[in-house]
Amino acid sequence: VKHPHEKIPATGQMKAVIWKDQKNKGEVNGKLKPRRPKFREGYMTSTKNGGKEMHYRSGMECNVYECLECLPEIISYEVEPFKVKYSFQGEMHEYNPDLKINFSDGHVEIWEIKPSDQTHLPKNSAKWESCQQHCEARGYKFMVLTEIGLNKLKLKIKNNL
Repeated sequence: VKHPHEKIPATGQMKAVIWKDQKNKGEVNGKLKPRRPKFREGYMTSTKNGGKEMHYRSGMECNVYECLECLPEIISYEVEPFKVKYSFQGEMHEYNPDLKINFSDGHVEIWEIKPSDQTHLPKNSAKWESCQQHCEARGYKFMVLTEIGLNKLKLKIKNNL
């Protein structure tokens, strides 16, 4: 610590300590306010969709889009293609599955991209059950893609190159 009117010594080690008052930081009415986790969000240009900007809400979604761009059997894909109504705890909600994927052999798959630690949540199960029924009625296949499935996609791409 040095007095403001003293010169800084030419020799010796200097150290600065900055003090911050953390008392009220992040508090509302004396309680810490909850912080939402920050996810990687943005847009990716898709060559399979005619240069269209595809919106992603997580790093995992972005990685899946990149994989889809590299797989030759995929013609095109659509982000959040439709809404499905579902009931959870006695209330009606709407759910948008993440992807509708069109394959070269003509079949269509609907994918939900979720981390594996969120696959057991009751709300997600209710969403996916309704989406499964919606897909079966239209001849689509529904699946939930976790890190394991993403790693398999990456390995498939690596082996094809």
